[in-house]
Amino acid sequence: MAQQTNIFVFAALFGALMGLIFDLFTLTARLFRRKKIALWIFDGVYCLVCLIGSVLFLLTEGTGRLESYVLIGACAGVLLYFVSISSLCKRFLRRRHVFYYKK
Repeated sequence: MAQQTNIFVFAALFGALMGLIFDLFTLTARLFRRKKIALWIFDGVYCLVCLIGSVLFLLTEGTGRLESYVLIGACAGVLLYFVSISSLCKRFLRRRHVFYYKK
């Protein structure tokens, strides 16, 4: 039971990390002149990063098996990230002029 709880917490942290990467890719794509094309490219790269990251996470933490609590943990992590600190992270990156753009 303790191992499953640890994996659930790590899956939630992994989901939050994937949310942060999504925000970074979205902000980066807005820097390009052709935003729609850049978004398509960055979405494809994001999907590949999520796929590879998920497979590596399952192989290292979950012994290669996809359990329901791992999926629920990752989804909960993404949801908590977007509800809680996503706007703060975006605002911080814009203020530091890392991703400065006009809307």
